[in-house]
Amino acid sequence: MKVTGICKLCQINKELEESHIIPKFVSRWIKKHRQLAGLED
Repeated sequence: MKVTGICKLCQINKELEESHIIPKFVSRWIKKHRQLAGLED
């Protein structure tokens, strides 16, 4: 089933895919462990 909508990455209305450049679990881990990853000021 093809789904169209606004892509959250490029903000263009097009056919959406179920894929991510960085998997969601990686971004959740980074948000949870910011200090350990050295990403917090």
